[in-house]
Amino acid sequence: MQNKLNLVYFGHVDIPSKRAYAVNMMHMCDSLSKYFNVKLLALFAQTNISINQIRDKYNVSSDFKISLLKVPRIYFFESLIFVFKGFSKIIFKSKIDIIYSRDLLAAFIGIMFGFNVLFEAHMPLKKKRHIFLFKLISGFKKFKLICISNSLSKKYKLDFLNLDSKKIIILPDGAKISNKPQKNILDKNNNYENISYGYVGNLFKGKGMEIIAPLSWIMKDRTFHIIGGNQRDITYWKKKCNFNVIFYGFVDQKQLNNLYNNFDVALLPLQPLISPDGGDSNIAKYTSPMKMFEYISHQKLIVSSNLPVLLEVLKNDFNSIIIQENIPEAWYEKLIEIENDKDRLIKITSNAYEELINLYSWDVRASRLVNFISNE
Repeated sequence: MQNKLNLVYFGHVDIPSKRAYAVNMMHMCDSLSKYFNVKLLALFAQTNISINQIRDKYNVSSDFKISLLKVPRIYFFESLIFVFKGFSKIIFKSKIDIIYSRDLLAAFIGIMFGFNVLFEAHMPLKKKRHIFLFKLISGFKKFKLICISNSLSKKYKLDFLNLDSKKIIILPDGAKISNKPQKNILDKNNNYENISYGYVGNLFKGKGMEIIAPLSWIMKDRTFHIIGGNQRDITYWKKKCNFNVIFYGFVDQKQLNNLYNNFDVALLPLQPLISPDGGDSNIAKYTSPMKMFEYISHQKLIVSSNLPVLLEVLKNDFNSIIIQENIPEAWYEKLIEIENDKDRLIKITSNAYEELINLYSWDVRASRLVNFISNE
């Protein structure tokens, strides 16, 4: 694209925020800036942080524009006001070519006013009003759907039988390639008698503490580093873990990059039932965990549960180690086995990192999306 088109990203999330949503959004805007003039619209979270500090916090380098909208936090009306402000203050006052949205209402309004719209979905639609809106816009020529996993794409095609497969692209989450040398147990010169394990992410039901907590009692001579979670969840799991578990709580993206040096092997023990924030929904069939790609970016060996959606990316003994049985004892046996096969671990980690560079970086994700748009 010689003359860059103008793209607005509607992100219905606080900036800054503790949510992975915000990390995905900031890095996609960063990578898309190579192809478009990007403007991000997000929710205003606090007054004492500058736009440059936000860029630094999320470790993004491009100078895409960021507009943070102040919106009253009133259920249902919050989304309406956010979208109304975005269109009235930004969209209708600028020459916009493409609207990229994680907000379905923004996607709907965009289509109704004749814009090219990219809607990124991370979960199936459940609410009747959302299903209604999606049915209305999915048939439009200017509408395209981004799904984060193949299983999610299949679900949308099942739920919306008239949805054209040519309008869908599958783009798993991604990670920024880390050029910073990592202190890694898999380096040939390291003595790894004191191997340690790490987990990054939320601590709500199904994310994997159900496996890590009992492991901490079985593997008392190993250290487990747990990064993330709110104070309530940390308090709950501390009572169930041995003293060899270190809880860090939430840390921002820039600090997180340094904390990866604290552990050697990354654990991804996702369960068949994953309930965000303790709710009733289950994301286990459709998730594409960002931390999976971040682990690889920091050249950590991934040891994962065999959740089918994870196996869209992970391949046992090629880019990860997959635990077949969902019990702590099976994890213990496999972890002890792999600790004693360093050459195998080095090869697997190397394979995963090479695959990330070629297939799963934010830059590759943005490039694939641009090709998808251009080939239509």
